[in-house]
Amino acid sequence: MKNTWVFLVFMFIGQQSVAQHFAITQIPKWVIPVNAPDTSYMSRYDVTSGGYPSLVDYQFNLKEHISYYHLAVNILTFGGVRNASEIEIAYDTAYQSVQFHYLYVWRDGERLDRTTQLTFESLRKETDLNKKIYTGKTTAFTILEDIRKDDRIEYAYSILGSNPIFDNNSFLFLTLEQHNPVDRHHIRIVHDQDTSYRSECHNCEDVTIEEY
Repeated sequence: MKNTWVFLVFMFIGQQSVAQHFAITQIPKWVIPVNAPDTSYMSRYDVTSGGYPSLVDYQFNLKEHISYYHLAVNILTFGGVRNASEIEIAYDTAYQSVQFHYLYVWRDGERLDRTTQLTFESLRKETDLNKKIYTGKTTAFTILEDIRKDDRIEYAYSILGSNPIFDNNSFLFLTLEQHNPVDRHHIRIVHDQDTSYRSECHNCEDVTIEEY
């Protein structure tokens, strides 16, 4: 059997490089607020990795080429603390930038705002350097401190920019399937009314689609 090797090169980039494509800003005005459910019936026996997303909220503005991501993660076990404490945001520095909006830790019904305490670093992953191919893909990441069992971590960020190879056209491919159960899954797509779009949804018997 022929062995296949994947070359993965990690290059750490300092905070100065992160700042060129990363900022903390307010939520875009076109985004509508979506809250995580107050009540969940999930138990630690329903999930893996000790936690699960209570909310997955994705909103896309095709006209402005902005993708908004809003997630809330419930931590059910001590083992889930480590997984939930690591936040990674992947983007391409060649044509994208990141705007981080907020990070809250919900504990015993109280919301703790940790936004100003965040420190992101950058990790560049180049898998095709052996082919002389440089992609520019980067992952901004941080490890949260003082995260505990039964906490809920909620955060939101936006990725701005689109690949110029598509000549200002837009397309989205979204999967509704998650590794763990989700209490609430919300997707919203905003587009110019003067532009026609075609959409398809496969295996969507339990999905409600609204146009407005």
